[in-house]
Amino acid sequence: IGRDVESGRASALLDTVATGGRAVLLVTGEPGIGKTSLLAAIMRNARRRGFRTWWVEADARPGRGAFGMWLDLLRDNV
Repeated sequence: IGRDVESGRASALLDTVATGGRAVLLVTGEPGIGKTSLLAAIMRNARRRGFRTWWVEADARPGRGAFGMWLDLLRDNV
């Protein structure tokens, strides 16, 4: 996907978590630069390593609030 540096950083974060550490990965950027493709590749790597992964998308529907996507994720997977 042409994001070797970013993929390497994400893999290092997975290493951290796999050994009991904690990590947060934030991917930001302009529309169309490949954030979705990068995240899909990171999720495939995580699943291959035994991690559970989920995908949820934010939306701008009225009344959703800032945490609407997190509520959807928890409601559907916990």
